[in-house]
Amino acid sequence: MNTNQGSSVEFPAFCVADPAAARRRLPALGSTWAARFKESREFPQLETVPVEAGSLVFTESAFDLGGRPGVRIYLVPELLNAVQRALGWSDADEVMAAFETGIRRACWGALSLVTGRRRPDTVGSVRTRIEALLPCWSSLDLFKYVDAPGQPAPLASVVQTRFAGLLAMWLRHPTGDLPRDLMAALESLEAADAQTRLDAAARQRLAGLDASEREAIETGSDLDALTFLYAIDREHAS
Repeated sequence: MNTNQGSSVEFPAFCVADPAAARRRLPALGSTWAARFKESREFPQLETVPVEAGSLVFTESAFDLGGRPGVRIYLVPELLNAVQRALGWSDADEVMAAFETGIRRACWGALSLVTGRRRPDTVGSVRTRIEALLPCWSSLDLFKYVDAPGQPAPLASVVQTRFAGLLAMWLRHPTGDLPRDLMAALESLEAADAQTRLDAAARQRLAGLDASEREAIETGSDLDALTFLYAIDREHAS
């Protein structure tokens, strides 16, 4: 459920607590959730608390310095890890899928699926994450995000970073409206056939190489797995 009471938004209570204390609680919470999953193949709802607009949201533990108050959304993936450990990593893919299905109904969960994603995406998983996030945009946009060293950033900056590849490869006509651009890029990706997707991926990867790396590929070196990308790039240049 996406909850927004006036100028506050609900977040998991353990994400708002002192991070050291929260981490001490995670093994017990993970065991509780693991037991529930064994019984029902689903997860319970987390206790949540309202967080005032303008609060800081920390997306990465590496940038959570100085003990400032705020929301540690990076603790949500750590909860999943605690559940997996309690289950002995049995049926790990099923557990992850059930966890993600459960949390994405809430705005904090939709946010976590964007900021905490660590495994490769599929087209379907990208659509799921974007569709979960967009209804929560106005609520999550009330906060300031600590997503890198320096000053806190707006939600758009965080999301832009997470979907930079999708936007660079598939957004044909940027509008400056990020939610709209995300859907446009996604629809462009979904409309492309397999060869078009491969070609776009190859060009994107090659664009990130420096001159020496491209020269190594040009020599036919079999030490670099990107050799086939250069062949595709040459085909398009001809």
